[in-house]
Amino acid sequence: MMTTNMEKLSFRYQDLNVKPEIIAALMGYKEDIPAEINEIIESELEVASTIEEFRGAYLIKDVKLLKTNSQLEVDNVRFNVGKPTWKFYEHSEQVALIVSTAGEFISKRSRQLMKDDLLLEGYVVDIIGSVICEKAAIRTWERVKAICSLENKKVTNRYYPGYCNWDIVEQHSLFSLLPENFCNIQLTESALMLPTKSVSGIIGIGPNVVYRENACSNCKRVDCIYRHKKHY
Repeated sequence: MMTTNMEKLSFRYQDLNVKPEIIAALMGYKEDIPAEINEIIESELEVASTIEEFRGAYLIKDVKLLKTNSQLEVDNVRFNVGKPTWKFYEHSEQVALIVSTAGEFISKRSRQLMKDDLLLEGYVVDIIGSVICEKAAIRTWERVKAICSLENKKVTNRYYPGYCNWDIVEQHSLFSLLPENFCNIQLTESALMLPTKSVSGIIGIGPNVVYRENACSNCKRVDCIYRHKKHY
């Protein structure tokens, strides 16, 4: 069993290395960013730099691998991850259930800007929230990796309900294993996380698991922000 099996993390804006070009790239600008767009991005990143509610957390548990049904079983809770995703967890002895969030402020700001007919500004803030959330998830994954390396264990990529053929409704199964209000995140009946700029996932752990540099190549979704991970 891991020495540290649960940890809550706080991140400063400076820890996350959110660059203006990342935001611009996710908006579709590869180069020659219009001055107006760049000014909005810089202004909203300045606002984001004052926020102190970027969080991540993880909980490590033992896992049973049920190959016949392409399932993971954690504390008698079964995840129907599907064949494409199950193979990524092959050889796992434990899993880390992880969550991260950019907090509520950014989502509220984006909604308010759009309500005020500042649609471009609201859109920029929405993307900033997504990037911060993903950056926090990456830092949380890195922390799990560091903890596991102390016991000569490796980690897989972070996969999540909604990935590939894994039904997003299984967010409920994941959150049933977490402490209530873990990382200040709640789950609605429709499996939406609140704050909305939040993500969750499951990392496989073991001495023989495999990390894949380009996990997105195994998924057919083309409308997913994580396909742009090269920007991160």
